[in-house]
Amino acid sequence: MILIFLQGGPSHIDIWDPKPDAPANVRGEFKPIKSNVPGIWLSETMPLLAQQADKYTLIRSMSYTPAGLFNHTAAMYAMYQMLTGYTPDKVSPSGQLEPPSPADYPNIGSHIAKLLPSKDPMLPFVMMTRPLQESNVIGKAGTAGFLVQ
Repeated sequence: MILIFLQGGPSHIDIWDPKPDAPANVRGEFKPIKSNVPGIWLSETMPLLAQQADKYTLIRSMSYTPAGLFNHTAAMYAMYQMLTGYTPDKVSPSGQLEPPSPADYPNIGSHIAKLLPSKDPMLPFVMMTRPLQESNVIGKAGTAGFLVQ
């Protein structure tokens, strides 16, 4: 499994969901192109992925609205949930997470490495990233969590 998590990446409209039938003020600036799967359109920025759409899954139904928290930093709450499967337990009234701790849940790569151990002598999970960060707040899920055996 290869997980590409783009914190602050391009808009979904400019890559995965160009909305070809939407009004011009809703669509992105790039043209939609058909993929090799009927009904799935991608942006013109992804022609090679459009040719291989039958080999991957697009999940376009995810959304997140933290209770009472609508600022940009609150999005780190959603990152933690997406990368661990659990909601963080401590969020300040400003929407910022408490700093990472050993009590945090492990990242999804740790779960996959445990459930599908490698038969080859190699690292079971590699995460190449800088800390998940918004302004000066380091987010959870980009660091290690507890180990369960």
